[in-house]
Amino acid sequence: MHIKKRGNTLSLYRSVWVPKGSRGNTHGFSQQKFVASVPEGSTDIPAHVRDLLTEQETHFVEQSICAPARAAQAQARAAAARREADPVWRIEEAVRLLEEAATRSADALVPEVRVSRITAAAGKIRTIGQQSTRPPIATVQTDPLRDALTALRTAAMAVKTGRYGNGPAEGMKSTPIYARWLELQDALEGTQEESLMRCLQARGFVKTRRGDGH
Repeated sequence: MHIKKRGNTLSLYRSVWVPKGSRGNTHGFSQQKFVASVPEGSTDIPAHVRDLLTEQETHFVEQSICAPARAAQAQARAAAARREADPVWRIEEAVRLLEEAATRSADALVPEVRVSRITAAAGKIRTIGQQSTRPPIATVQTDPLRDALTALRTAAMAVKTGRYGNGPAEGMKSTPIYARWLELQDALEGTQEESLMRCLQARGFVKTRRGDGH
């Protein structure tokens, strides 16, 4: 299967072999046959498109279009979350506007109360040097273990409902999904000290298993 991009549309083409003599042709040749199209950035294969694809073609579209689109969306959400939580760019923007205001105040005086509000707001900003002396800002407590369990259950349901399609008949260990599974196993029960099992053992929440080297 091949993908051709036109604007924001991705067209899917299937290679079809035309045997010698089937159309009066003197030689066999490969022909590209249009199958369907999906919008660029699709995170899932539309049902009407999925019905037209073979298992291998479904896997190809998942890995070539949907998986990268989901990864891009996740990165965008993470970047947006980091920006939302970042005070520094807001300070830089405030400084820029204050410098512009200072220049213009030469011809248009500013009420002192307005400037005192700026000073008061700046005094509330926690800095690295004050981190050890100021009381921490109250935050919502989360449970990483519970979040990890929820994520694993969500991932299992995604696999069960066909989000990643089906593995190939051969070469399963070379797929990105198998590589991710090995990473998950290592993060959960790997031999590294940073694996979840090792950390729980070190803290006395999980008993050391015989023959695991600890």
